[in-house]
Amino acid sequence: MKIFNTAIALLTLGNLTAQTVSFTPIQNPSFATFGMETKQLADVDNDGDLDLFATGMDTLYNKHSFVYFNDGTGHFTTSSDTVFSNVDRSDAVFGDVNNDGYKDLLLIGFDDSYTKIANLYLNDGTGHFQQDTTVPFLGVHQGSIGLADFDLDNDQDVIISGNDFNGNPNTRLYRNDGNGGFSLIPNTTIDSVHYSSLDFADIDNDNDQDLVISGINTQGNIITKLFLNDGNGVFTFDNSNDFVGIYFGKVTFFDYNNDNSSDLLVVGDTNGIGGIASLLYVNDGNGNFSLVSNTPFFGAKFSNVAVGDITNNGFNDVFIAGDTTLNGDYNVQLFLNNNGNYNLLSPYPFANINYSSAIFGDIDNDGDLDAVVSGAGSNYNPQTQVYINNLITAGITNKKNEKQLFIYPNPATNFTNIDFSLFQDSFDVVTISIFSLEGKLVLKQKVRPQKHTLQIDNLSQGTYIISVKNTKQEIKGILFKL
Repeated sequence: MKIFNTAIALLTLGNLTAQTVSFTPIQNPSFATFGMETKQLADVDNDGDLDLFATGMDTLYNKHSFVYFNDGTGHFTTSSDTVFSNVDRSDAVFGDVNNDGYKDLLLIGFDDSYTKIANLYLNDGTGHFQQDTTVPFLGVHQGSIGLADFDLDNDQDVIISGNDFNGNPNTRLYRNDGNGGFSLIPNTTIDSVHYSSLDFADIDNDNDQDLVISGINTQGNIITKLFLNDGNGVFTFDNSNDFVGIYFGKVTFFDYNNDNSSDLLVVGDTNGIGGIASLLYVNDGNGNFSLVSNTPFFGAKFSNVAVGDITNNGFNDVFIAGDTTLNGDYNVQLFLNNNGNYNLLSPYPFANINYSSAIFGDIDNDGDLDAVVSGAGSNYNPQTQVYINNLITAGITNKKNEKQLFIYPNPATNFTNIDFSLFQDSFDVVTISIFSLEGKLVLKQKVRPQKHTLQIDNLSQGTYIISVKNTKQEIKGILFKL
């Protein structure tokens, strides 16, 4: 494990008047020459940086699944593990399912023997995995999986949706006993879907995880539906919101206008005969959504979406790629968010490749989001590239009056203190948010501006970014959880 200095790197953002966005590609010879269909970032070996798991197919249609270890600078080497099923038409997610502090892996897809799988791989803490063959999960492909604490008992429950062994749409929920033992939750009201996508967020601020799911259901209907959680893992369809149904697409919760509520982006095929959509719905904070008009996003099917604040201005930027016509015409773009208004970034900073997909994460631990981008280059040869963010922020106002944020103890185990009582401004309320290096919000609290103790015993080991903000500014610090 890396030894962390107790000095904290601070990222202070005031009124940003200009940003320069540029990325430097890093050569990674260890990356196999296959199209990375599924990519996930997580610190699997507990050394404080983000590693990479990927699946896909090569030019000879051979399937692959690999873990790549990060050296902390964005250079990756291939793990010796061969335990993973080689799959395509896949999805994967990391999470600590047995509460041992290590990132385990759940994988679905179509394997070498043309079997639809849903496999759980347990991490020993060094980034080496062993399959847990006792889980009761339904094998699927052309689907999605998710981990979330449905029932607020401090463990990760599972949802799996996709095309099952009979070729039918299926969605199943599984409750975790806290030790990684799972049981099927029967008689849920959630639609069985395939060609699906799903995501979780607390959309109505009642401190539980609600669910959005899209795809084609058993009646043949193309849906995007929101299901509200009662806090016990019982989900009820929310018929007060009406979203455009999509499949072969992506549904993603994120806060687009920086109001501390989860908005929704829906991208995908709406009817199978040329209809495509890319729609942003804003949340009023109580779970009521309305369509945002005049966004520059383009509709796409077989789409990939990545969201993250790559400019560190406090607003989430959006990457979209996918087919834009029935003929397979393709587009890929990155949209920068300036105060809730999106603008196309030109020139596009990554290699303009077909069948492109991206994932954002702080790969080199410098406090900004980098990217892993894959796709098909010339002659449709698969390629994958890591791009390091060279964030340059100009025009920070009031630099003379920068405020300080103190985080201690750091590294921390069960709790840490945030002392921002030296702020010169008198704020009524500030919002403390903790994000993983992948940019995922894992904790949020509103507090008075004075020393505050954060309980972090439920966080997995790793590196996190702490954001403290009010309406005037945002200050970020780094937390190391042991």
